[in-house]
Amino acid sequence: RACELLAALLFPALQKLAASGAQGGGNADSKFAGAVELSYGGLDVFFGGLEGQVGAPDPKVYSAMEAEHTKKADAKLKFVTGNYGVTTSSEIEWWFVIDPTRERLARLRLEQWPAEGDSKLPERRHRRRPVPLAKVEEERDRVNERLR
Repeated sequence: RACELLAALLFPALQKLAASGAQGGGNADSKFAGAVELSYGGLDVFFGGLEGQVGAPDPKVYSAMEAEHTKKADAKLKFVTGNYGVTTSSEIEWWFVIDPTRERLARLRLEQWPAEGDSKLPERRHRRRPVPLAKVEEERDRVNERLR
């Protein structure tokens, strides 16, 4: 849905840019060439805040996050991270953090967790590895205790 809305917003502006024939010379070299002009809302928009634009957040944060990562239409959609070239999905990343077990891998029909490629991160010892959430929380508590 978000992609459709974004496409609906951008398409008319891109058509206008293409029709203008801006391919060089004049203003086409300007850093603002082809820029879409934005407009401000009124006070009602300002005082409505973000909630007025996108709606109220779900007060059940954990279950909302889990649903967003594992049950939405794009949860299984694979993507490649720009920094380390990891091919993954929202669902896989959720379980990598929440339940990085062999049983979960099997349920996801994976042999191993997605990892950085050799060309992006040759040093295997620097690559990410699954760590049970309880261990992460223990370490967080240990560090927090030192900081008090």
